[in-house]
Amino acid sequence: MVSAGLFLFVEERGNTDLVMMHIGPFLCFLMTITKYICLVLHVDDIRSCVDCVELDWNIARSDEDHEVMVRNAKIGRLTATSLAVFMHSAIQCYGISRCLIKDVVEVDDVNVSIRELPFPFYNKILDVRFSPAYEVVLFVHCSSAFFISGITSVNCGLMAIFVMHACGQLKILTMWLGNIVHDDDVADVNMMQKKLGFIIEHHLRVVK
Repeated sequence: MVSAGLFLFVEERGNTDLVMMHIGPFLCFLMTITKYICLVLHVDDIRSCVDCVELDWNIARSDEDHEVMVRNAKIGRLTATSLAVFMHSAIQCYGISRCLIKDVVEVDDVNVSIRELPFPFYNKILDVRFSPAYEVVLFVHCSSAFFISGITSVNCGLMAIFVMHACGQLKILTMWLGNIVHDDDVADVNMMQKKLGFIIEHHLRVVK
């Protein structure tokens, strides 16, 4: 990200068209760092959510509850997997397509054909027009792209899994309320209060 920033705002700051062309990857790097910082800062909250998911599986009452939870867990897992595949494929395809682009520059009065890098790079750090500097920087860029897509996939995957789990719990709460109406113990006030109290407590934990 540092080299991309130097390239955009130092080396090519007067070239508006080039800056606008490459500002997207730079902002992507910046947003990914922000996402990673958010993950680190909220690691305790994430651990708490995982503990809540584990507790919900342990207190599932019936086979119907398990079926609802399994169905939503599969949907969440499928969504997270699809997002990961999409993110990794998209960013790697972008990098490969950039590498296929060739440009002709003049070096010592000789026209030289060079390949583009996936992301902007500040040439004063390392001259990437020639090997092996180009291959080294290309490897670094591809590795960075993999980690960028990985961090984004983790964020989106966790969101999908937790949201689908919460949806499943709300569905189970609806089933529990329906069972109370048709329960034989509906005339038992104390039993009814205990069941309603448990449902309300569980609902508050889900929406929290």
